[in-house]
This record gives sequence, C-alpha cells and structure tokens, in this order.
Amino acid sequence: MTQDAGRRQSGFNRQEFNRQEASVGETPKPSELTVLVVAFKDKRLTLDDLFKTSEAILKEFSFLLKHDKEEKLSDDYALALGSLVDKDNKKYKVKILVATDVTDNYIMIVGTTEEEFKAHEQEIDQIWGSFTMYSGGASGNS
Repeated sequence: MTQDAGRRQSGFNRQEFNRQEASVGETPKPSELTVLVVAFKDKRLTLDDLFKTSEAILKEFSFLLKHDKEEKLSDDYALALGSLVDKDNKKYKVKILVATDVTDNYIMIVGTTEEEFKAHEQEIDQIWGSFTMYSGGASGNS
C-alpha cells in the first residue's frame, strides 16, 4: 500500500499532502501492515468531512478508495472498512479511523493486501484501537 507497492520497508517517513504532513510506515515482518496518519487543524470539519478527506489523500497517493458505511464510535470517532485499488490494479483492504478534537483532526488508515487482510485484521484493530485523544475530543466525552 506504499507508493512503491513492490518495495517493503519497516519504519515511518513523512510525505506531504495538500500542505499537510502525512506519516506513512509499515509494521515489521511478518505482518508488514501499512499505516498512514494525518493530523491537521480545521475546526469546521465533521467526521463525514474527514472521510472525504481520506479519499482525497489516498487519491493523491494514486489509490482509489471505496469505503463501506461509516460506523460512528462516539461523537468524536468514526470507523469504516475500505477497499483500495492502486494504479497497477492491486487490491488492498483498510480500516479508516477518523477523529475530531475541537480544532484538531486525525485520519488513520491501516491495512494490507486484500488476500492478507483477514489474517491480520486483529492486529489492524489493535493499531487503530490504540489511538487516543487526551483532551476529551470535540465533544469533551472521549
């Protein structure tokens, strides 16, 4: 799920998207899950807006995203299962977590190839599930 899908490497690196920094990395073997995190400020955005932004980010990285119905986890968090196709027609499955915290917005996309997804879904859930906003979120209840 990296820009160069044939090259795998552990660690994170920063890439720019629409003047925002995105951290992109992969977990070490054997899972080699791709994790993309973007954080930025805009107090006007809703959770729905953040899902639309996630589509734009992935399009910038040459992926087409189609995601299922969003599941609102709380007033500040939502999750969706997504399918990606890269420019070489390789298919991936991802989970997309979006969160809003007054002026701060967060998007986390975690996934792997379509054929590896089920084998690593628990690990994917652990990664997005570990995300926390210590301020209480936009609602003050998270």
